[in-house]
Amino acid sequence: MRSGSRASAFLVAALLAASLDGCIALPVARGCPGSDAIAPKLVPGVPRAVIEELAGAPIRERHGDGGVVFRLYEYQHPGAREGSLSLACMVAVGDVMTAFILELLVLLKPQMDNWCANRPVARRVYVSYDAAEVSLSTFDEFAVLPPDGRAPASPGPAGAGAPGR
Repeated sequence: MRSGSRASAFLVAALLAASLDGCIALPVARGCPGSDAIAPKLVPGVPRAVIEELAGAPIRERHGDGGVVFRLYEYQHPGAREGSLSLACMVAVGDVMTAFILELLVLLKPQMDNWCANRPVARRVYVSYDAAEVSLSTFDEFAVLPPDGRAPASPGPAGAGAPGR
């Protein structure tokens, strides 16, 4: 067997193995669902002690008008990963350039394909409090914080709540 045909046979075998097992670029492109158990509990009306029990001590504090205090919390939640088409393309090109060695390693060592598991993701949120240390609202880290500490009401269906209607 010639060396060119050996390389072709290897390439075909690697492509077949990658297609049967699923290319590692696919989960990278799709992303992984997460389970953020803390965010649903960060609602208005919750005392500061309860929020700090869930999310830990605040890492930053800002003061708004009328005694409103914004505290930034950072907490970990497992597994959430956004898909990345550019990273997936990079992985696919790397596979081709290395003759699918990464895919073969994944076939030999399946735990390498565990893209989603055991990867905690940090999330930072601001929680606003009134003078009684009760939460008013929650904001993403880089959101514009309103002076009164309350999130603007969602508009609802088109036309609902519009002035003059």
